[in-house]
This record gives sequence, C-alpha cells and structure tokens, in this order.
Amino acid sequence: MIPISDEDPMFLGDSGLDLLQSLLSYDPEKRISAKDAMSHPWFLEDPCDKSMPSFTPLNEISRDELKKNRKRSIDEK
Repeated sequence: MIPISDEDPMFLGDSGLDLLQSLLSYDPEKRISAKDAMSHPWFLEDPCDKSMPSFTPLNEISRDELKKNRKRSIDEK
C-alpha cells in the first residue's frame, strides 16, 4: 500500500508514483525501458531523510556473540 501523506517518511510523490507505474505496466510497448527509467526525474529529487542507518560490521561482532545469537534463535524454534 502506498502511503497518502506527505508527512510520512515513506511517502511516494507524484514523480515516484509515475516511475513505479511506468515500470509495472503490463503492456511492453508502454513499459519504461531500463535506460529511460535511470534518467527518470524521480532520481533527481532530494531524499526526505538524508540519514542512513548504521550497522555493526560483521567482522566486529565477536564469535561468542554470533554463537549466542545462533543458539537463541534455535532455542526459539
């Protein structure tokens, strides 16, 4: 479902909706090509949220922590 509020950080604007509809067109003659899709105006819009989530790199997680998480997930089954 596409959110309908501009205040929602996951809101898809008119340009994004146009691109999505162009990509999902059933008629191959009306469907946008990959080359045209990459130059669509939606890619020139400023993102709503410029912050990116950060994750601990896998190589920084200790083996003991990985074993503990694995055991916990097995025990939950």
